[in-house]
Amino acid sequence: MYFEKTFASRLVVAGLLVVIGCVLLNNPKQMSPVWTAPFLSAAANWEPGNGFQINEKEALYFKSLSATERENYQFTHTQPLAYYNHNPIGYVYFIWIAKHIFFGLGDLQAIEWLQISIHVILSLLIVSLARGWIEYTLYLLLYALNPLVIYFVTFPFYYCLQAIPSVLLLCYLHPCARPFRYGLVPLAVCLALVVLTRPTVLLVVVLFFIYVFRQEKRRYAWLSLGIFLFCLGSLYVPSRKNFWHTAYIGIGGYPNSYMKGLTDENGYAIFEKNTGITFEFSPGGNYYQDSIADSYAAITRAEYLKILKEKPLLVSKNVILNIFESFSAGYFVDYPLWVTYLSAAIGLLVCVWLLYQKAYLWVGAIMCSSITFTAYFPPIQSYMFGSYALLVGAMVQSILPYVSRVLRQRKSSQAFKKVCS
Repeated sequence: MYFEKTFASRLVVAGLLVVIGCVLLNNPKQMSPVWTAPFLSAAANWEPGNGFQINEKEALYFKSLSATERENYQFTHTQPLAYYNHNPIGYVYFIWIAKHIFFGLGDLQAIEWLQISIHVILSLLIVSLARGWIEYTLYLLLYALNPLVIYFVTFPFYYCLQAIPSVLLLCYLHPCARPFRYGLVPLAVCLALVVLTRPTVLLVVVLFFIYVFRQEKRRYAWLSLGIFLFCLGSLYVPSRKNFWHTAYIGIGGYPNSYMKGLTDENGYAIFEKNTGITFEFSPGGNYYQDSIADSYAAITRAEYLKILKEKPLLVSKNVILNIFESFSAGYFVDYPLWVTYLSAAIGLLVCVWLLYQKAYLWVGAIMCSSITFTAYFPPIQSYMFGSYALLVGAMVQSILPYVSRVLRQRKSSQAFKKVCS
C-alpha cells in the first residue's frame, strides 16, 4: 500500500537519479567527425523537402577542430550545399529538434542532452511499471543507472535511439501494461524518426504495432499507424548505405581464412586490392561518388557471396554465435576472443532460462531487436543497444518471483527468531 502511495515521488527520485548518473558517468568520447559532421551540417540546413544536404566546406572545417571545439561548435545555415546520401537521414531530424530545444548549446552538446532527456523518459516509463520496491530497484540498477547504458546515452551519436521502440514494446509485454491512448500520436512520429535513423529496429516497431492493435482501441491504433506511415513516407530520403560492406566485414568477427579482425579496414582493403583506388572519407571525397559506391558495393557483394558459397558452415556458425551473444552482453571488439565466446555461452543460458520460464514473447521480442543484423554481423554493444531494455525486462520478470520468495522467507525467519527469543 505504501509503495502505491509514493508513485509520484518514486518517479521524481528516479528521474533525478538518472540525470545525476548521466552527468557523473558522462562519456567524453566523440564519434569521428567524418561521420558526425554530415548529420550536423544537414540539420543546420534542413528545410522541408530539401533532403540530406550538407555544406562540405564547413564539414571539413569541423573536422579540423579539437574535440573541445567540436563539442561547442554550432553549424550554420550556409551555402553552397551538396547532397549526401551515405547514411539514412533520420538522425538529422533528431539533431534539428535538439538544436531548437537546447539552442544555447553546441550541436554535439544539444544532441547529447536530447538523448539524456529521452533516456530519462524511457527510464520513467519502465520504473512506473514496477509493482514493488524490489522491481523498482532492479529496473533502476540494471537499466536506468547501468553504466553501459549511460555510456551510449551520453555518446553523441544515434545508437541509444534504438532503445525507444524496445522500451515501448516492453511496456506492452509487462504484466502491468497500461494503454497509451492519445500518447500513441507523438509516439508514432518518434518511431518513424527512429526507423529513418536505424532501419534495423523495424521488426521491433512492427511487433509494437501488433500489440497496439491488440491492446488499444481501434481508433487509436489506426490513427497512430497512419501517422507513422505518413511520417515515414514523407520524411524518407534514399541513401546508398552499403549493406554488403557490413556483411563482408562481419565475417572477420571470428577466426577465418579470409580476413583478420572485425574492422572496416577489411572492406576498404579488398576494394583497394581490386581497383587500386584508396578511399578518401572526408566530405567530398571519392568514397561518396556514385561510381565508386556502386563499384564498392559490387565488390563486397561478390566477396561475401563467395565466402557464403565456399564456407556455408562458417557463416552459419557465426550467425548462431551472434544470436546467443545478443541474449548477453554482445560481441566484444578489441578483447580476447574467449570473452566473446563467454558472452555467447551466457547468452545461451539466458535463452534456455527464459524458454524454461515460458517467456516466449520476451524471447521473440529480443530476437526481433537483433536478428535484423545478427544474421550477418556480430552484435557489438552499440548495435544491440535496443536489446538491453528487453533483456532487463525479461530477466527481471523471470527472476522476480524467486527473489521475492527468498526475501519473504528471510523476513519470516527473522520474525520467528524474534518470537523465540
